[in-house]
Amino acid sequence: MIRSGGHYTLALEEDRISLDADRCIGCGLCVSTCPTGSLTLMRKPAGEQIKVPITMDATWRELSQVWNKPG
Repeated sequence: MIRSGGHYTLALEEDRISLDADRCIGCGLCVSTCPTGSLTLMRKPAGEQIKVPITMDATWRELSQVWNKPG
């Protein structure tokens, strides 16, 4: 499972993996670690992509807003 803040982006539910697309940041970690190679990464539409800030501090602030969404 891939955890984003206090919530899981990928979770095992019964015998299936579910994805919370609203929490996905497009890092590709799920794809690179999938033991069966069953996952692919698709780019989100431009309006849904996270804009990459210039500084690391700004990056962490942006990511924390995504990770701390209710749900």
